[in-house]
Amino acid sequence: MGRHRSFDEGAVLKQARAVFWAHGYEGSSVDDLVEATGLLRGSLYSTFGSKRGIFLAVLRTSLLPGETSSESLGMALVAMMELSASDHEVHALLTDYLVSLPESEQPAAVARLLGQQLLERADLQAVGAAKLNTERNDVSETPAVTAKRYGEHAHVSKTANQQTIQPLESSTKL
Repeated sequence: MGRHRSFDEGAVLKQARAVFWAHGYEGSSVDDLVEATGLLRGSLYSTFGSKRGIFLAVLRTSLLPGETSSESLGMALVAMMELSASDHEVHALLTDYLVSLPESEQPAAVARLLGQQLLERADLQAVGAAKLNTERNDVSETPAVTAKRYGEHAHVSKTANQQTIQPLESSTKL
């Protein structure tokens, strides 16, 4: 019999994902991963190469095209907050994932999904839900609704990526 221990890689990655979600990438140690997965340090290194290697494997199995589960969004957040700016491979995985989301034609909808996940991570979902439900923060509002809300004193323009509201200059000076 060989010294290589067989294991369920899917289960290991699920346990590693929980560690990264709970502590972030930087806050997770190899010892945390060893403890959570039940792998010996040598097995972890021989299979994934490094902490970064196991993180990339978790990302590849979590960031499935079009998937908006809390697991996928949670790992996207960890990757965005900690590694995307400095790690080109993580950045590419995130870009591919975000483009695949059904809401990717509506950046505000993607931002709302990620914001909700961030609030959950911070255990502030009730505060966030109340804030997100207010009319002022309704990112799905159409330009016509916005114009009605602001009346005739606003010009609403919508580009592919954003909606802006600018007050019209009044002809009367106060």
